[in-house]
Amino acid sequence: MKRMISLACTFLATAAMLFSCTEDITQTPMDANTSPETRVGNPAKVMVYIETNDVNPLNALTYVKPDGTPFIDFLNIFAANINRDSSGNPTVYFNPELAPIMNNYNTDIRPLQDAGIKVNLSLLPNHQQIGYANLTGNWDDPNSQVRKFARLVAYVICSYGFDGINCDDEYAEYPSLVSGSFGNFIKALRAEFDLHCPDKMITVFQWGNVGQIDSTAAAMIDYSDNGNYSYATFNNNRISGVPNSKFMPVSLNLGAPMPSYYNTVQLTTIWANARRVVAQGYAGAMGFNLRDNGSALPVFQKWAQGFAGVNSGTYVTWNGTNYPQRTPFIYGGHTITFADVPANF
Repeated sequence: MKRMISLACTFLATAAMLFSCTEDITQTPMDANTSPETRVGNPAKVMVYIETNDVNPLNALTYVKPDGTPFIDFLNIFAANINRDSSGNPTVYFNPELAPIMNNYNTDIRPLQDAGIKVNLSLLPNHQQIGYANLTGNWDDPNSQVRKFARLVAYVICSYGFDGINCDDEYAEYPSLVSGSFGNFIKALRAEFDLHCPDKMITVFQWGNVGQIDSTAAAMIDYSDNGNYSYATFNNNRISGVPNSKFMPVSLNLGAPMPSYYNTVQLTTIWANARRVVAQGYAGAMGFNLRDNGSALPVFQKWAQGFAGVNSGTYVTWNGTNYPQRTPFIYGGHTITFADVPANF
């Protein structure tokens, strides 16, 4: 999900074609005196992606609720890549910017988890003609490509200590597809997690070949999030078999130049969408490309107010800290292959 602001128009135009059930809504906020729901954490979840190419993941800690706990529930580390080895098999690749973060997991990621944020590793293809949608073999065959890749991914997630994975099917440049591959990968990964670290999450960015995910695999997804970034969009066209309670129907670009990017009218719609998330029993809201300067606060405040059912009040603050990007980079990055998985894993 290599989101660049300059590509926003193209991205949203493509999304509009893919999601025919998308709805745009504008509503009038409820009266400020409306009683909020009981808040145990957020009544709806907040999932955020951080581009580790230029932002330190610890910046997710800087948005806090009145009780001092993090406003963000799930942080997706964006991103590791699915590369192809000389035998045509998938590998997991950490680019030069991500690799040093992985080498310093205890200082760059563990504090997020210690504070209560669930941290997932985003994994997406990398223009090498391989990814979730063209893995071969049966999910329950230990020697198949799909099961071996699932074992590799589980090894990475379990070994580093991530809370789970975020699957993103973009940029593969597939020469052809394998029917049911994405769903088979999810089944295989759930089986591997159950064997080695059963508390791990599977989340899916709803984009690409998610139509390959059948109802059995969909039932194994912990959360999926809407891939159409628009302040006005409430997208209820989710993966078949994923219930409202596991789907995030609204998503926003947090990398836009805020607070000026979202004006008062747009923020009102953002509030209304957050309110609808709670009213209709959806999982929460997603924001992509969190920056390091507190600029997401206007959006987070409207989400928090909408979740609570009020249109005023401070439900989240920014603590003023900026965590710098980690340097130096690791030239060439780091690749993990089938051969790196221990035989006893």
